[in-house]
Amino acid sequence: MRKILIFLWLAFLSGLCNSQILTLQFGKNHSTIDGINGTEIKGFTEPLIGQNIFIGTDYWNKKFFNLSTNLGYINKKGEDGYWYTSPYGSSYITNKVDITYLTINTYFDLKFPILNTFYPYVSFGPRLDYLVKNENEANMEILTSYAIGLSMGGGLKA
Repeated sequence: MRKILIFLWLAFLSGLCNSQILTLQFGKNHSTIDGINGTEIKGFTEPLIGQNIFIGTDYWNKKFFNLSTNLGYINKKGEDGYWYTSPYGSSYITNKVDITYLTINTYFDLKFPILNTFYPYVSFGPRLDYLVKNENEANMEILTSYAIGLSMGGGLKA
């Protein structure tokens, strides 16, 4: 029932936007995490694989460009370790970080049609990420609960 309601809500929303295409994107990401641990800037040297899930719409679809808006979630993970030595012995300590963001973005896709079948494209646009989960063993402080930036990418549409 919940899936049906989500689908109907997205269909209604896309109708309001005069959209032409609904998109669903999911996959894995490979990223590194930097943060502050006390007064030291700390980089997690061992990236772990996280997940991405986006649902969106392409609209204002013209031959050489279109707009694309996505709402999704990005999961980033990292791992770092060090040797801890005390008078009682030494041990290897591992710190893991698991951070999840809710994200919204709008891209301007510049398309280069090939025989009206394939469309290589480059895209760029603003992005807003909001922190929804911060689980870490390293007591890493996240500076803000949101991040604003510019995303760029490319690909092939068929």
